[in-house]
Amino acid sequence: MKKLILTGLAITGLSTSALADDASRDALQAQMQANAEFTSTFEQKVTDVNGQLLQQGKGTLSIAIPNRFNWHATEPDESLIVADGTDLWVYNPFIEQVSVMTLTQAMQASPMALLVQSDSSAWQDYQVEQQGQCYQIQPKPELLSGANPSLLRNAQACFEGDNLASLELLDAQGNTTLFSLSAHQSTVDPQLFVFELPEGVDLDDQRP
Repeated sequence: MKKLILTGLAITGLSTSALADDASRDALQAQMQANAEFTSTFEQKVTDVNGQLLQQGKGTLSIAIPNRFNWHATEPDESLIVADGTDLWVYNPFIEQVSVMTLTQAMQASPMALLVQSDSSAWQDYQVEQQGQCYQIQPKPELLSGANPSLLRNAQACFEGDNLASLELLDAQGNTTLFSLSAHQSTVDPQLFVFELPEGVDLDDQRP
């Protein structure tokens, strides 16, 4: 009888946890959908496991849900990430190289690719916990092992009203990257989500 009671408690706890996770995930998706298109500026700070500042940067972020975003870092070095609805393009002008992968591939490495997803099935490999206006996002254990384990350990997305205010990422080395967003605008140029391959660059095509 004791074993049955303990088993029942375990199942109840698991079910409650799963329901809470589903509710938090749905709330996060609804929060993103509330402001499905916007452009903002961001400031970036990278700190190590001891809290020491490693890098600072600036840039702009534009989003159009579903499946599109433009992440343009302007300082300290220029780089560009464009999700065009199907693929994700990463351009590094300094080394004149472009990498491209599918959005499905990118979700394991890019929390932003996950946040612009409207398909709930894309979130099945992540646990989500709502804490007020913030959401903790953690990859499930199966994403942390295997041939290509996720380098992301935790992400925190925080909102002010309908606006995404910050995104904080913790990687496998213990480094934390904080993006603080401001100057939100609701108008977005559709051309920001079209990537045109520059002439003379090396293309690293990782699509299957």
